[in-house]
Amino acid sequence: MEHLPAVRLPGEVIALNPEIEQPLRDGHKMHAFSSGGGLRVIRIENNDGELVGYGEAPQVEEALEHAALDYQLGHEDYSQQYSGDNARHTHYLTGTTELSSPLDAHLRFGATFDAHKSAEGDGIVVSLAGIKFPPEVPDGLQERVTSTMEKETLEERGVTYSAEPYQFPGGEWGITVKVVANPNDVKTGFYHYTKSGEGQTFADAVADAFEAPETELM
Repeated sequence: MEHLPAVRLPGEVIALNPEIEQPLRDGHKMHAFSSGGGLRVIRIENNDGELVGYGEAPQVEEALEHAALDYQLGHEDYSQQYSGDNARHTHYLTGTTELSSPLDAHLRFGATFDAHKSAEGDGIVVSLAGIKFPPEVPDGLQERVTSTMEKETLEERGVTYSAEPYQFPGGEWGITVKVVANPNDVKTGFYHYTKSGEGQTFADAVADAFEAPETELM
């Protein structure tokens, strides 16, 4: 299982781009995802589903800047932004594996996020969505199990797992994780989830979303 490196908090990065809040406060909706090549993509649409702002870049912060500028300019054609002879931005074909923030990592690993103005007041709502493959192995557990050759248990969503030493055919040691108790018959395969946050700024809403509890989707 791949673990995310230590990166900056969302607010420390995205707060530098407050212009992205204007289309949300104007009543438009934002949808973000990763392209097949790993580019971070930002789409801003009106209530009729028409594109009013667009951005793509190797990392999410730059893509947000592009989308905010595109909205301010009244939404240019893709060729004007990226693929024409005098395009405004560099046309990258793929994203980067270097992660600039937790929000960037969220998109990099195939998840999405949406944002819109809150129903009451002038706040902003951000919803994160993705797929998880339980259990989430805590940092250091694999190293402990392979060094001591003793199994350890962990609990997630009411399910108890056992992490045990496992030797791969090439001789390298790792761990295998299996269910040992599931009293509530929780689904132990992959599951879809969403979590939402709200704040007075886009950055605050992102940070709040990351701290929010998950809602598991059926």
